[in-house]
Amino acid sequence: MLLQWKHIDTEAGTIKIEQAGQYLPGKGVFIKSTKNESSEPVVTVSASIIPFIKKYKATQLARRLELGKVSEGGKWAGAEEALEDFVFTTWDGQIAHPDSINTWLKKFTAKNKLPAITPHSFRHMAATYLITSGMDIRTVAGKLGHANTTTTTVVYAHLLKSAEQETATRMDSFMLQATEKAKEKQKKQAK
Repeated sequence: MLLQWKHIDTEAGTIKIEQAGQYLPGKGVFIKSTKNESSEPVVTVSASIIPFIKKYKATQLARRLELGKVSEGGKWAGAEEALEDFVFTTWDGQIAHPDSINTWLKKFTAKNKLPAITPHSFRHMAATYLITSGMDIRTVAGKLGHANTTTTTVVYAHLLKSAEQETATRMDSFMLQATEKAKEKQKKQAK
């Protein structure tokens, strides 16, 4: 995904995914559309993240003002309008290389002695948490931008199977409790 500030609505707490970035030798970094319309979801952001997004945006706006626009003799090579700026940029506002987040995350995890993880891993982690918490597969598929639930079901079949087992276990527990309560009620009535 290749986010511009116009894609982020901090008041509504949403991010619209409508484009991706790609790098090709000789062509550089360029914008391309997402795979299909269902790959252009509006993602709801956790309310706890919004202050960080606002702070990051303010920091970028301050840098933009400090450097001044290239069109006015400054060094900020971003867009003419701040809403058109990319969220992830180089120091001077140019579109960041698509691998820069991977590179940063790799260095961060190594420096902090954490297990290696990629940005794509966060996607799988989110899907895993949603499925194991009991979120319906249609909602999870929508969050992932899958055109239909079949893709989600195939990729996360092992989780769905364990969630199904958990459902059966909970039903067993419920049935045992209900049976015990019914037996106690019958004993009381028999007295």
